[in-house]
Amino acid sequence: MTLAKLDPNLLTDQAWTGTFYPPGREDLAFGGELCYSPTEGLKLKFAISTSRDLGCDIRFLHGETSNGTPCTLVGSFEPKKAGFSMQNGYSYCTANDGYPFSYVLFGAHVEDSTTFGCFQFDFTGSQHYFAPESSNRQIPFSREILFSAVTDLGIVEVFHTGSFDFAPNDLRAFLHGHDEIALSKLQSSYEAIKAEHPQFFPFLKKTLAFSFHLKIAPESKVNSALKACLKVANLFSILRFSPTRLSHVWAIASDESGQRYSLPVLPSMIADGDTIKRSLSDTSYHDLPLTMMDFDFSVVLYNWLKKHDDFDTVTSAIQSQGRTVSPHDALSSIVLIATQLEGIGHQAGQVKDRFGFSARKYSSEKLIGELASLLTCSEQCIGIAISDLRNEIAHVGRPKKYLARLNSRQKYKVARLLELVVLGYLLEEIGVSTTSRKKYQDNLIW
Repeated sequence: MTLAKLDPNLLTDQAWTGTFYPPGREDLAFGGELCYSPTEGLKLKFAISTSRDLGCDIRFLHGETSNGTPCTLVGSFEPKKAGFSMQNGYSYCTANDGYPFSYVLFGAHVEDSTTFGCFQFDFTGSQHYFAPESSNRQIPFSREILFSAVTDLGIVEVFHTGSFDFAPNDLRAFLHGHDEIALSKLQSSYEAIKAEHPQFFPFLKKTLAFSFHLKIAPESKVNSALKACLKVANLFSILRFSPTRLSHVWAIASDESGQRYSLPVLPSMIADGDTIKRSLSDTSYHDLPLTMMDFDFSVVLYNWLKKHDDFDTVTSAIQSQGRTVSPHDALSSIVLIATQLEGIGHQAGQVKDRFGFSARKYSSEKLIGELASLLTCSEQCIGIAISDLRNEIAHVGRPKKYLARLNSRQKYKVARLLELVVLGYLLEEIGVSTTSRKKYQDNLIW
């Protein structure tokens, strides 16, 4: 199913004019403009005469865009709670700034309770995670599942997507070589194979990309599936150490003949513009702190989805990273992360040296050395230094032993190093090996 003039990219501002109405009540249709923005959310602008009664308890709307695309707009709708306009005796319920909705599904009229058994999704940075971009031209397109993980939320699969052109009858249209005899033999063999297999229609690969499937049994509502997809993106935000935003989501449906088709979903998931820019920063395969070759995807994703909620503070910090960090942000991070280190040590039964135990156990040699150097202490005394620094920040009136000596860049680096310790603990908790954990930390030290 092809939807004209619709870009399913969740990171692009878009707007569509159309008509909308409560399900089954086309006679109550009204005009509006549906606006989507990754920084402002999903909103509907409209003007509805106050004399029209659309009813109450409207949980979703059906509609069609001006180019003839059916859509379902999900979210509680009470136009009388929007704005009000009156002029020359005419009065309207209006939403000039937009009435918020939860998500829009394009391509079908469904209910907010409709469930789907499969969702396809992508997120920023995922294309660089599986192979160097420069090698994509040499990678054969495969219909096989590349990676798979069975989790409590469903089966998550990684697979190839791509675009293709018909291959020409003459291979020399895209192959070149100095040995004309060899090229002629190749062309003759090609023609013989096509003659022997008349249903063989080869294609030329134009692009190759990687995408994800979430297969759910029993089927899931869209909102629940979106949360699951976001949890997968959160894992990759940690593996990349960079904001990682969902960029595309499709609900996969089937018609009466069993033919599958994709329904684009645009959820209202608001993010700061600076964070979105950072999530789109191009990081090559070779610059990633870890790649898919450094861990077992099925094990790590399974463990992550079980422990996701235990690390929501860590993921929210990474997912909200912008391009600039204020001194206040750095100091706040030190206090928060030091408290997390204390909790890790306490959980391990360490009473006297909770900070130091965590820092030494979950740091690479390079990391603990850098941290000790910044705090001008030995590695054995690192816990005391971390505790004292936290107390200097958190308590009024404490002598500023460390804060007076560290400049802004050094304070930020201390916060970064402490964060990498906590992330080292997290990675080992979800099944990343100690060797890969140390590689991750060393790659992120600057």
